[in-house]
Amino acid sequence: MKVNAVVMAGRTNEGRLKEVSDATYEALIDIAGRPMLEWVLGALRTAEGIGRIVVVGPEKDIRAALDPKDTVFVEPGESMVGNMLRGVRALPPEEMVLVVSSDLPLLTGHVIDDYLAQCAEKKADLYYPIIQKEIIEAKYPGVHRTYATLREGTYTGGNVLLVHPRLLLENYKKAESFIEARKSPLKLAQILGFGFVVRLLLKMLSVAELEATICSNFNLAGAAVACREAEIGIDVDKPSDHELAARMLGNRPGA
Repeated sequence: MKVNAVVMAGRTNEGRLKEVSDATYEALIDIAGRPMLEWVLGALRTAEGIGRIVVVGPEKDIRAALDPKDTVFVEPGESMVGNMLRGVRALPPEEMVLVVSSDLPLLTGHVIDDYLAQCAEKKADLYYPIIQKEIIEAKYPGVHRTYATLREGTYTGGNVLLVHPRLLLENYKKAESFIEARKSPLKLAQILGFGFVVRLLLKMLSVAELEATICSNFNLAGAAVACREAEIGIDVDKPSDHELAARMLGNRPGA
């Protein structure tokens, strides 16, 4: 499967990572001698399944920090979904797009290609990665992630999204509402139904039921992909994550 990529790199450094860096943007925080964004772009460039790359972020600041070869820039706006739209509009409208957060420095080309290979096994317009807690803990013991328990096991979500641009264009408002509500059970219940949220909280929901509810509410063909690799679920959003990434990448050959 060959797809294009949009990298979300417009978030200002105003959260917990300000404790470890005074960089203006999170994507430019140094990890093991390189801006975090540079590690992500390196993974995308070495992945066989990635075609064009668009970065939604401040072009002037990024170019001052690294040399983003063969990269198209789009200036960011205020909202996450709005920035996704800005990115996909810079790419062919009928080609699948891998939306990637810039805070995934542990990604590699192999991890991306393995995820795309799993996506190719199902027919869908949207693929969302989920990673079992056991896979995360086996490679990164003790790392703190947010998990949800389904009938098949305990999972965390990944910070990439493989999507057909049409879905973002047609479901912009609903997608924005869902992302804004994703950490509030009450707001999620208003979108997905109280029964869904109750079953999720009681750990009675299956992966298939999760897929069916999302697909029904957004009128799309979607698939949850149980990833084999941990790195898609290891984002850097707090000092302990930064320490882990710096330690792992500092030991990587060529770092």
